[in-house]
Amino acid sequence: MGILHSSVALPFLLALPLLFAAARWGGRRCRAAARRADAALLDTLFSATDTLIVMIDRQGRLARMNRAAEAFTGCRLEEVRAPFAWRRFLPPEQRQAVEAVFAKAVRGDVVHRFKNEWVRPDGTRRLFNWTNNIIRDEAGQMLYLVTIGTDVTDRTLLSTRLRLFSNAVEQVPLAVLITDLDGRIDYANPFVRTVSGYAMEELAGRPAAMLGNGGPQPADLWPALRAGRIWSGDFLNRRKEGGSYWLATTIFPVTDEAGGLTHFVSIGEDVTQRKQSQAALAEAHAQLEAVLDNTPVGIAIIALDRTLLRVNRAFAETFGLPQEGAAGLSTRLFYSSEAEFEALGRAAYPQVAAGRTFTTQVPMRRQDDGRIITVTLAARLINEAAPALGVVWSAEDITERLAAERRLAQANEDLAQFAYVASHDLRQPLRMVSSYVALIERHLGEGIDADLKTFITYARDGAKRMDALILGLLDYSRTSRDANPWQDVNLAEVVAQCLHDLQMAVNESGAEVRVAEGLPHVAGDAIELARLFQNLIGNALKYHRPGCPPRIGIDWEEDADGWRVAVRDHGIGIDPGQRERVFGIFQRLVTQEQYEGTGIGLAVCKKIAEHHGGRIWVEPAPGEGCRFVVSFPRMAARAGESGRP
Repeated sequence: MGILHSSVALPFLLALPLLFAAARWGGRRCRAAARRADAALLDTLFSATDTLIVMIDRQGRLARMNRAAEAFTGCRLEEVRAPFAWRRFLPPEQRQAVEAVFAKAVRGDVVHRFKNEWVRPDGTRRLFNWTNNIIRDEAGQMLYLVTIGTDVTDRTLLSTRLRLFSNAVEQVPLAVLITDLDGRIDYANPFVRTVSGYAMEELAGRPAAMLGNGGPQPADLWPALRAGRIWSGDFLNRRKEGGSYWLATTIFPVTDEAGGLTHFVSIGEDVTQRKQSQAALAEAHAQLEAVLDNTPVGIAIIALDRTLLRVNRAFAETFGLPQEGAAGLSTRLFYSSEAEFEALGRAAYPQVAAGRTFTTQVPMRRQDDGRIITVTLAARLINEAAPALGVVWSAEDITERLAAERRLAQANEDLAQFAYVASHDLRQPLRMVSSYVALIERHLGEGIDADLKTFITYARDGAKRMDALILGLLDYSRTSRDANPWQDVNLAEVVAQCLHDLQMAVNESGAEVRVAEGLPHVAGDAIELARLFQNLIGNALKYHRPGCPPRIGIDWEEDADGWRVAVRDHGIGIDPGQRERVFGIFQRLVTQEQYEGTGIGLAVCKKIAEHHGGRIWVEPAPGEGCRFVVSFPRMAARAGESGRP
């Protein structure tokens, strides 16, 4: 099974037919003597080779196997005489192919050469080349299949490795040259042609210096190589068709077994783009310098000892100091007090040292007039791997902006107060309208005609809806205005209380409500948070599909900034294009006849979420319905505080 040329095995195969012929046609005495001689010769041939030799009869039984075969398989002949017992020596996936070779031999059609693996008792595999021959009887039928196997595993592995190495050198995107000791080229891989334009035929026997740009070679090149040392450097080479390219090259010597130099091998990486990038980087650096000096945000490079290394024009103007004379000044000069300087350093250091950006608002002192300004300050290491490069500061004077925000906040407060008072005052005349409509209905009694009764119903329902709108407007105007002291709020208790308050609606609708365990604690106003979740759960109960009881899920997850709490339903859903609009005041996506409502509830939810430093959004729920998600920051405010976190 395979290709075999052995000084022992080949004569053995040639001699077998003669030996068996002598056994058949000799006289009885001759036959007996011949059999003894045959047996001795066979034993000698079987034992004298380290190749595997086996004889198989036409029933698939092993008739003979030599010592090498017994040593390889770990079996004696007596243990594997059963028909096709030799299959155990073959890998399962190769047995069918070998059996097919045997079947052809039985039919007289021998496959003289074949290759397959045999398995050792420990499970390891070895690859064999097999040479096959047939011993036939007088009728020409197969008596035995004799097969001799040579282990070619190591030779095949070496050949594979050499082929792999050759393919790697041929395909690697590096320029590989092999030269003699005088620098004449013996070999160039295809990538050399890619970068230089020269074919191997044009380079063979030529000096490697022909690839250069005509300039002198590095002075230390040949002394290092002839001394047997590795040399590395960059070459600027010229292409055959013109133009140049850079190779970052390493050249190392090749020695024979005695340590004598025989060749030099050069491996070069095309770094043309890198060189071009470095030039572009230098240009970009110059441009960045210009941008920094013209940006309206103050930028400064601060050493680890908190002294200025460099500032841009905006920074110098913000702090009232000369740009050219800023280097070396301590940032201590900018703080309104020594305590402020020390406190900010203690707060900033852990975050900056951990590679995070530290941000704060801090009062700072201008150097020209001593005026205190409020500055938004951000600080971060320039390079975490090289802290000695310092910290970059960005500083923006927000004094005027804060004043404008205070004026806007006051205007919003005045507007909220107006809405509260106006809404409260509107309810009194509205109650009078409702009362007089009821008096008219009672005064007319049973004699009222159908049209008039309809008109009265419209008036009463309109007044009722108007009252609901005014109450909603009052609720909206009060949100975040009448803030209670902030405290640690257990959302599990808030949700439980909401479900208790909505128990009648839950029972009437046949709703199924599932609440995840371990809802987080947040800092906030417990009353506002109860209104938030009561609105969301109430909407999930209200906007369910007709004939389908509501299924509501309340779950949560933690993220890098805090928690996300979601209220999910499988109701009528919300069109993707309307997901922002639903949070606007008086915005309704269904008619009053379909579902009652004022269009204020989700606007209140949005206001409460933002008041607590988070936000609210809606996304489609898996399958159907929608999922309202509210984000909360971590315990950003301590119990007893009021206002935004």
